[in-house]
Amino acid sequence: MRIDEVIQQPGQVETLQRDAIFESLHVAVPGVVKSYNTSARTVTVQPAVRDWRRTDAPPLLVDVPVYYPGGYTFAVHPGDECLVVFADTCIDGWFEHGGVSVPVSARRHSLSDGFAFVGFRSRTNTTPGKDLDAILADIEERLERLEGSEQG
Repeated sequence: MRIDEVIQQPGQVETLQRDAIFESLHVAVPGVVKSYNTSARTVTVQPAVRDWRRTDAPPLLVDVPVYYPGGYTFAVHPGDECLVVFADTCIDGWFEHGGVSVPVSARRHSLSDGFAFVGFRSRTNTTPGKDLDAILADIEERLERLEGSEQG
């Protein structure tokens, strides 16, 4: 046992209380998609940053709703990186029924209440992708070839 565990220093109780609160408070964490549920539009995510006080891997985040801007969907694949943002309150009631709901649990800033924003990339995964104009040009070229083969 260390001496500072036996003899309390001024402010030590407050420091321990603050640390306990912050340890259970979750705001946002980068992660890696492990799987995607197409029909539910949810992902299972492995948080990509460990708590500095722990050596084990963070727990998987399951059934995390994916954010789609403007309601437009896109493909999500295992290995995609994302940012998971945690709600202030339990989202279970809202997620199941929509609308304004009463939280079914008193939990706050929990790992169980995340939303995945897919598309963030770490520097090692910033290989340039095609922009929308290049994708549309590819589609138009393929359509022209298809139309040409049908006529010939």
